[in-house]
Amino acid sequence: RGGPGMPSIMSEDNGDTWKEMPPLGFPCVMTFSSMVRLKDGRYLGLYHKGPDGKDRAPLVVLQTISDNGGFSWSEPQVVAEVAGKNPCEPCVFRSPDGNQLCCLMRENTHKGRSLMMFSNDEGTTWTTPVDTPWGLTGDRHKQVLTKDGQLVVCFRDQAPGSSSRGHFVAWVGTYDDIVNKRDGKYRVKLLHHHGRTGDCGYPGVELLPDGTIVATTYVKYRDNKDKNSVVAVRFKLNDLPKPPAK
Repeated sequence: RGGPGMPSIMSEDNGDTWKEMPPLGFPCVMTFSSMVRLKDGRYLGLYHKGPDGKDRAPLVVLQTISDNGGFSWSEPQVVAEVAGKNPCEPCVFRSPDGNQLCCLMRENTHKGRSLMMFSNDEGTTWTTPVDTPWGLTGDRHKQVLTKDGQLVVCFRDQAPGSSSRGHFVAWVGTYDDIVNKRDGKYRVKLLHHHGRTGDCGYPGVELLPDGTIVATTYVKYRDNKDKNSVVAVRFKLNDLPKPPAK
């Protein structure tokens, strides 16, 4: 924010060491919220910004593409702009069959649900953003797909009327649930946040070979004078309490 526009660093030894590269020159609130490799080997990056790159309304989501492994990027294009709403913090991932891209977005007015859009042509065009299912309403989504086809999305809960609003949760369902605007199988509260309302999340989520899911986030973990902690939650879907039958 207010700098030369999206800093860049690079590693030539698989992450053992890093060096600073010239900034990309894209005014932004933060660097790429998510990135996906396209079928032709290029990379598509998504981020958001407000006017002049500032963190204020109206927010829009932009995309840019690199064909050389991230050394240079195409001129950013706005792909999500919604009247009266503020799409931001995009999370892009591929459908299980590999043929569609889905993008979940935080909606920063927090007056309704989050937003989502889809691309059937590798990001060349996107559908008009629409509301997500209620259960996926939140900030800074991050997902993994299990071997049996279940989608696990972790985020800061912002669903209207939710008893866990402002805390760190996981949504469990299928990709088809998202496409068809269904609520999914269930949600589970992973961590209670004892700090300022809505000030947690931004997770990294990994699926280990044995099926364990590791979700790591910042959160005010203890109800005392301590400030935020970085906490990792490890779980397997089969170990979670089964939701009551509908």
